[in-house]
Amino acid sequence: MNWARPFAITGQFGYAIPGTRSTTTASIDPDTGDQSIDTEFNPRVFTWGGSLQYSMPYLKSAVVDLGLPDFFNHLIPLVEASLQTPVSNTFSSGTVTTGTISPGVIWVGKYYQVGVEALIPINRQSGTSVGVIAQLHLYLDDIFPRPLGGRYLATPSLQGGRCSVTDHETPLHHCCAFEFLASDYARTEPMPCSITPAHELAVHCPAGHVK
Repeated sequence: MNWARPFAITGQFGYAIPGTRSTTTASIDPDTGDQSIDTEFNPRVFTWGGSLQYSMPYLKSAVVDLGLPDFFNHLIPLVEASLQTPVSNTFSSGTVTTGTISPGVIWVGKYYQVGVEALIPINRQSGTSVGVIAQLHLYLDDIFPRPLGGRYLATPSLQGGRCSVTDHETPLHHCCAFEFLASDYARTEPMPCSITPAHELAVHCPAGHVK
C-alpha cells in the first residue's frame, strides 16, 4: 500500500451570511409608465468542498523513485470540488446545491508553481458550459532571499549573552556566528537570532551558549 501514501484529502466548509436580507429594485415600464418593484431575497449559504491530491514529489522523496523524467516528479494531479447550498431565506433562490468539480494538475518548482484546472458545473443551475482556470504562484521568499531595500553587515562580538552588531553586511534572517568554549576546545557555532534595527543593532543569542 506504499503507492497510496502520496494521496492527500482536504476539506472545507463555511457559512455565508449576506449583508442585507433582501435587495429591492424599482423600475418604470417605458411604454405604460407603470412603476414596478422587485424584491430579491439574499439566502444564507452553506459552502463546502474538498480536494483529492496525489503528490509525485512526495512519491519520489519518501516512497519510491520510479525513475520518471524530472518533469513528472514535480506534478500534483488533483480533483477539487466547490459547492454551495442555500439553507435559509431561500424564497428567491430555492435550495438547489450548485458548484463545480475541477480536475487539474499543479507543477511545483523551486521558485514558482503553475496550475490549471477545468471547471465542470455539477448541474444546469451551476452553468451550462465547461470553463478553465489557471494559476501562477511565485515564491517571493525564495526569489528574494535577502530583504529588499538593502542589507545589514554584522561583526558580532560577545557582550554578556548578546552579540553586538556594529556593521551592516548580514541579512536580517541570518544567524549569529560566534566562538565559545565547549569542554576543552573552541568552535564556531551558528545560532538563531533576531536583529533589532536601531542606532546600534543587537543580535540576541541564546544565553546558554555564551561562556
